[in-house]
Amino acid sequence: MTTIQSEFPSSFFPEKGVYRWLILLLIFLSALSVRLYNMDVPPMDFHPTRQYRSFLLARALYAESSADMKKSDKEIALAAKPALLEPPIAEYIASFLYRVFGGENMMIPRLMSIIYWMVAGVFLYLLAKDLISPDGGIIAAAFFLFLPYGVRASRSFQPDPLMIMFFTASVYFIYRYYKNTSVRLLVIASVVSAMAIIVKPVSLMPIFGAFFAVRLVSRDIRKIFLRSDLYIFAAISLIPTFLYYGYEIFSAGLLKNQANFTFIPSLILKPFFWKGWYQMVSTVLGIWPVLLSLLGICLLSSNVKRFFLIGLWAGYLIHGLYFTFHIHTHDYYQLILIPIVALSLSQAFCVLFNGVVRAEIFWRFAVWCLFVLCILFTVRESMLYLGNKGYDKQVRIYEEIGDKVNHDMNILSLSEGYGNGLMYHGKVVGLEEWQWPVAYDFNAEERMGSKVQRGEELLNTKISEKSPDYFIITDMEDLKEQNDLKEALDARFPKVAEASDYIIYDLRKDKNVN
Repeated sequence: MTTIQSEFPSSFFPEKGVYRWLILLLIFLSALSVRLYNMDVPPMDFHPTRQYRSFLLARALYAESSADMKKSDKEIALAAKPALLEPPIAEYIASFLYRVFGGENMMIPRLMSIIYWMVAGVFLYLLAKDLISPDGGIIAAAFFLFLPYGVRASRSFQPDPLMIMFFTASVYFIYRYYKNTSVRLLVIASVVSAMAIIVKPVSLMPIFGAFFAVRLVSRDIRKIFLRSDLYIFAAISLIPTFLYYGYEIFSAGLLKNQANFTFIPSLILKPFFWKGWYQMVSTVLGIWPVLLSLLGICLLSSNVKRFFLIGLWAGYLIHGLYFTFHIHTHDYYQLILIPIVALSLSQAFCVLFNGVVRAEIFWRFAVWCLFVLCILFTVRESMLYLGNKGYDKQVRIYEEIGDKVNHDMNILSLSEGYGNGLMYHGKVVGLEEWQWPVAYDFNAEERMGSKVQRGEELLNTKISEKSPDYFIITDMEDLKEQNDLKEALDARFPKVAEASDYIIYDLRKDKNVN
């Protein structure tokens, strides 16, 4: 069995004692404070479609067990319950806390996401301290906690922050297992990995990449493939995911379309796929940190440690080649890369920091200033982004619309976030699959060679199959790109209300039907 030895150079930061703990405390408290800024702002700043889906699900789970919720609100909450994708672990936790604290509060699940991310930072620090050096632990934690995109993502109510917490814990325990092999560490690594994978399977390949790559150092086929720990790890970490997702795909059927839509191998041959992937990585991390992190891998002196990081990177690349649609269109599918880059990047910066350990005081002071200024710059960028940008006004519009349609439970909408925000704040119901596609959806399907219905043709299909009562439009910008839809609605249906921010059509009163 390959084992890992610890050999660290001299440290730039204090290696132990109260000063090191003060630095860590300051980093974590500062990172927490940034995330608590404007916590009461509606969650429209980061992938509102996904967040409101989780909020609707948590509300429905709360309604199922609440005796205090009004009957009408409970009916709407249950009717608006989204179909399950991932296991609703984060949503169950939120609904439980709603009951504990006496009612629904949007700040509760957002605070839980922040806690998940902060715990992930602790595991990342511990891993980088062992894998790279004590300095590497501080650098990796600081990068992970202050990266502006990570700050926004860590406030998001979706499964990803919980997955990141379990992911960092799993790779930490995998590394601990190879450093000091024991059955206890193998079981812990396997169980934590199982939690990460079932929360969101995007963590599967990086986790297995890390576990498997270290074995390659031995170059012994028997040690690589025939040792029992590989099969124990695979069984414990994969069986829960196979049971849940296997049932959902093959029995429930909902995830079958998602699975087909996720893996589109023909995209790999398209230039726009690689360009989109590059843009997503650039949005989340920036290109220079990624390049420096690749350099950091090369600077590692230990083959075992280098293979461990290469395994994480290889797992991420395989993950991207499977989730071909999402990897080049959804920036949050790069979240798994943040802790990987943080680990790799810390080695490159450790070389810089260790180079000035014995330098003159001026250069040591200059590096300290660089470290602090980088953190201050990222804090400023995050706080500028987290400011309230008129989201309260959008909430009031949704609430006004809900009142005008008497909180109808059978609506069709062209609304931001596929109508999830409208359903949540307006307390109306429109089944997710019956929301009107945005122009981007039509264009994406046509680009992939699909034949799609548009305009009046699609409108007639939705009306005949679902008989919705109202068509609510709040995404006025997208409506401009779908003039054929507006012409069909204006020609056939009366307007219940019209304002600069929305239009409501009464689909029950077709002018062409006597």
